[in-house]
Amino acid sequence: MPCWHPEFVANQARHALPLRRDHSSWFASLYKHCGEYGSGQANKREEAHFDVRTWCGGVHYCHGIRDLLSREGHQSVSAEAFCSCVVVAIEFKQPMMFDESPIQAWRLRYGSKADELPDLEKFLNHRSVRHFANRPISESMMVGLVAAAQSAATSSNLQLWSVVSVQDPDRRAKIAELCGNQEHVKTCGLFFAFLADVHRIQSAAKAVGEAAEGLDYTEFFTMAVIDAALAAERMVCAAESLGLGICYIGGLRNNPQGVKELLGFPEGVFGVFGLCIGWPEEPSTAEIKPRLAQEAVWFKEQYEVDPSVAEYDERMKDFYVSQKMKAEATWSMRSGRRVGTTQLTGREVLLKWLQAQGFLRR
Repeated sequence: MPCWHPEFVANQARHALPLRRDHSSWFASLYKHCGEYGSGQANKREEAHFDVRTWCGGVHYCHGIRDLLSREGHQSVSAEAFCSCVVVAIEFKQPMMFDESPIQAWRLRYGSKADELPDLEKFLNHRSVRHFANRPISESMMVGLVAAAQSAATSSNLQLWSVVSVQDPDRRAKIAELCGNQEHVKTCGLFFAFLADVHRIQSAAKAVGEAAEGLDYTEFFTMAVIDAALAAERMVCAAESLGLGICYIGGLRNNPQGVKELLGFPEGVFGVFGLCIGWPEEPSTAEIKPRLAQEAVWFKEQYEVDPSVAEYDERMKDFYVSQKMKAEATWSMRSGRRVGTTQLTGREVLLKWLQAQGFLRR
């Protein structure tokens, strides 16, 4: 079976790949491996294998090679067979963003190997994206994303949440300033402010003669915040399934009065968080962030009062190094400082502000 020249393989693959992706590093790796094994070396190294993974189930073949690669999971392919076909993606230690398999994503989250997993790829490979391409998002896609958000669960069907999209450049710049001058708030394709909203249900109830006098109880504020969070995460799952990247913006709470004035909130409405959505800039450096071991958050039958996080502190050091952060400060140290009283960035006024807005009075 002939081995194609590496430039031929790379050129064929380039035409097969989505144009919006930057695969320069992939082509470099492809050329390196094809060059090593493609010039008569494959016959001498039959034990050499590459992990090959399909991109969206699409693989291009040469000389009638059929079913060489499985449409799911991973398959070990000999160097000779590899050099004889054009493949759409090669999986190395650092796969392209959002292309991790569930097994890879699990390893990045927990630092260990998963025994067996269902196909949860679009859920496990989430990461925050802060650099977006200058590529528009269609109105129909926006409508679909809001529909996904409205499809989330909501307690008693009260739907105690709303969302404001902010697309006007001047208003976007102002809300970015209110959120702590975060550049990605200005540059993302879509920006949504998710709101806890008891105003609408109060107006609807009063219109039909109902007093709705309990909306200032803590319970209804809690319900409204949960509704907003569930709706947003449903939107996030939908957006990521389309290849979009997202970043939540807690900075929307830095200046609740400023956000209220900018977006025109009446009493009974509170901006819980913002959400940036857009096409990720390529190549992207956004990585999957490790999480606590499941044993530290998932307790069976009864709560574990003192779960250990020492293993996670150690595991996070490598992530901090990869992000050019000081590894000397552990996750526990950083988190302890974050929940102190010096890093509230204006949010220390929230209780009084919320009470004045009609929330949390009882």
